[in-house]
Amino acid sequence: MGSLSPNLGLQIPTIGGDTGPLFAEEINGSLSTLDGCLGGTNSLSVAGSANVTLNTSQAQNLIQQFTGALTGNIMVFLPPVGRFYAI
Repeated sequence: MGSLSPNLGLQIPTIGGDTGPLFAEEINGSLSTLDGCLGGTNSLSVAGSANVTLNTSQAQNLIQQFTGALTGNIMVFLPPVGRFYAI
């Protein structure tokens, strides 16, 4: 099994070390994550006044679309990874 990339946490296969299905699983998982980072949309209701913490799966999307009526100020917390978002 390979290592994780430093910014997005993508699986980096070990050159010459991973073969067969394991290699394919690592690449497929990384490509799905990369696809979300470059063009995925996460639509999330933030209605109310409670703070929101995005999980890893939600935060992997480039576009963060927040909907709902706010009844007070809130904060949206994203995981500490090196990337950018369109909010």
